[in-house]
Amino acid sequence: MIGRFFALTFTAASAAVTAMHLPAAPAAGVDDLIVEVRYAPTDEMSARMAIPVGASDYGCLVQAVFFDAGIDTDEAQRGVAHVVLNRMRDGRWPSTACNVVWQPRQFTWTRDGKPDLVPISTPNGRRALAAVDRVLDGAPDPTYGSTCYVRADATHRIAWTASATPTVQLGEHQFYRC
Repeated sequence: MIGRFFALTFTAASAAVTAMHLPAAPAAGVDDLIVEVRYAPTDEMSARMAIPVGASDYGCLVQAVFFDAGIDTDEAQRGVAHVVLNRMRDGRWPSTACNVVWQPRQFTWTRDGKPDLVPISTPNGRRALAAVDRVLDGAPDPTYGSTCYVRADATHRIAWTASATPTVQLGEHQFYRC
């Protein structure tokens, strides 16, 4: 698989991210996806991490938050991260964040043909990292267990929303149990 790589050192509140290799959309399937994040959780973080994830899943969570809610509210960003984690716990979806995020036809940004680089040196990149860190540190789920979401202004155009149970609107996103 060919991916994109950039080197950067950024220290989040709870971890040091020294570089991220974020993939292009997987060509042969979700199982071929490899995300490399040189992510070194501190001993303190490991001890208090409410939801432990590996380096690859951390990178995929950051991508999902950045590309789906990068300019939205902090609460909406945490909501997006929680939807990925809620899907991981639900047998209808894969059990890893990367496989949830890169499952075909689930997240629009994964099929837009654009580079999937998270610019973690920018304010919105840092906000995405912080949102994922807060969720993994145990921040409550503001979506009430939602497993789906859409931009609130698009609900009338998305067929599945008619049969899903709306839970809450956070920022520009409407969340659902689907």
